[in-house]
Amino acid sequence: MNSTQELGEWWTQEIVTARDDVRLLASVVLVMNTNYFAQVASEPSLAMALQQAGLSISQKSCPKKNCSDLE
Repeated sequence: MNSTQELGEWWTQEIVTARDDVRLLASVVLVMNTNYFAQVASEPSLAMALQQAGLSISQKSCPKKNCSDLE
């Protein structure tokens, strides 16, 4: 194997590793954004505004006791 082939194999492995890292980071960001939205949407005033805008807010996404009157 010559040095050009070795460099090509190394470069290919680096690209695969970088792609995997990007996929992992994108997954983490998606989960964090979903959790943040669920937490923010559980605020009574925002939950009411979301319902008035036509979004359905279930009891599961509104864990606080004072959110139950928004159903």
